[in-house]
Amino acid sequence: MKKHFLFLLLNLQGFQNLEGFAQSKTDSLQYVLKTAKQDTNKVFILNKLSEEFSEKSQYEKAIITANEAAKLSEKIFFLKGQ
Repeated sequence: MKKHFLFLLLNLQGFQNLEGFAQSKTDSLQYVLKTAKQDTNKVFILNKLSEEFSEKSQYEKAIITANEAAKLSEKIFFLKGQ
């Protein structure tokens, strides 16, 4: 019985860590974004960040970030990023 409880407890702790990992991924992308130059890499970062927001049901942030990526793509003539 103790083994089953310990196994369940460790699995629940693992799920909490996954949630924290998802948050840290968003934080990491936002950190990199601060120093990114106005180039194609910034477009890719913005698009990935938009995806992350969408996966976390933060749809307003996802739309704002995707629009920012589209505007930058137009500005630097990077059609693939739109």
